[in-house]
Amino acid sequence: MRHKYLYLLLFVLGLSTPVKVLAQNTLVELENTLSTQDTYSIDATYTSFVSTNAYLPNRSEHQSGQDHLLTGRLHLPGKYMLSTSLWFNQDFNNERKLLARDSVLTLTKPLGKLGDNVNVIARAGATLPLSKASNETNGLITAFRINPLFSINASGLIEGLSLIYRPTFIYNIHEYETSLTGNSNQQYTINQRITVLYPLLKNLYLSLDNTYVRSWTYKGNTNDFYSLDQSLSTNFTKSFSGFMGHSIGGNALNVNGQESDIRIFDTRVSSYYIGISYQF
Repeated sequence: MRHKYLYLLLFVLGLSTPVKVLAQNTLVELENTLSTQDTYSIDATYTSFVSTNAYLPNRSEHQSGQDHLLTGRLHLPGKYMLSTSLWFNQDFNNERKLLARDSVLTLTKPLGKLGDNVNVIARAGATLPLSKASNETNGLITAFRINPLFSINASGLIEGLSLIYRPTFIYNIHEYETSLTGNSNQQYTINQRITVLYPLLKNLYLSLDNTYVRSWTYKGNTNDFYSLDQSLSTNFTKSFSGFMGHSIGGNALNVNGQESDIRIFDTRVSSYYIGISYQF
């Protein structure tokens, strides 16, 4: 990750499935959404991380795996950027097959400042259903999304503090209203995502990522999910960075549909990850 882009994100401009926390470091993800160029160019980022839960490998509850992401970016005149990722996951518990996740083709455009401390980036995208679950089980054709990014310089409160707000509106298009497993497919989804970024040291960054998701089935029933992620990031070189963290997520409401079931930590469902990212 390049220093000039990282500091631009932190001080000037301030990751698929909703049920599972995607343990991709926030700063790496933000790096992949920003275009500061005004000419044609291509670059890419490779990110890999290993994740595991708290159970020992000899326990039946143990889950672990590795993810690989290759994100390509086409920079266009006017600071537009077209990007997409190839995302593969390998589960260490079962057949250890390398399986594809869904990809999103995204168009990004900085819109400028909103007031003195808020910068706005417009983003819109379409899902490419590459995963077996989306393509075969759920019958997903595509999903259109609008997900602007609002970056807030909060140094007036705490020196170096930045807030990132990313609302996402998704319209899914399926072949049928229910999946082959009998579960209802989601027609609409609204994500509310807030990230707190803070430089602990000169080259060490803290990220607190919080997401709340509400989705509607084709019959109008709602489902609520949440994810919480805390990570530390550092740069080894201008292009090479590392990160580690903890994440948890799942149903936001209890079985009665009224009481909150949001947990900050739970040994049964918490996930821990460590990874690297290289930009070229």
